[in-house]
Amino acid sequence: MNQISRCLTRTWLYKYTNRWSAFHIMGGGVLGWVFIHLGMTSIVSIQLVFVFAILWEVFEWYIENGLEPYNGNAAAWLIDSVMDVLYGVGMAILVVT
Repeated sequence: MNQISRCLTRTWLYKYTNRWSAFHIMGGGVLGWVFIHLGMTSIVSIQLVFVFAILWEVFEWYIENGLEPYNGNAAAWLIDSVMDVLYGVGMAILVVT
């Protein structure tokens, strides 16, 4: 393992992101933008992105058969789900403010 790989494996970014993180970030930004352009206030847009992010995580739970992708590790699932919601809402905050 080279030095760049060793550095990345020790960082917060590597630990709490996965190949789907960019899609959650993009989804939050796009939804925030759409809600703003539909005439909603910034706070309402952010709240709606939060609701949609939670609903998406519930949908993922059902289509992924619960904890199966995490080998039954509930903590890993919880961290992944919370981070996905934070990524989407975080980008929505950046877009609407």
